[in-house]
Amino acid sequence: MDSALGLLGDVADSPVPDHGELYAAVHDALLEALDAEPGLPAVPKSTPSDPRPEGDS
Repeated sequence: MDSALGLLGDVADSPVPDHGELYAAVHDALLEALDAEPGLPAVPKSTPSDPRPEGDS
């Protein structure tokens, strides 16, 4: 989990248009860390083509 949060350090030194990609990488790394926790149910992987739940934007 620390390595996932370490990715946030790159945000301050990166151009704003790259922030979305960096935040997505942090999100994915945190999901992987949570999936690795014993005793927790795995989170299904979503893809960009997955529909968003109604109300999400």
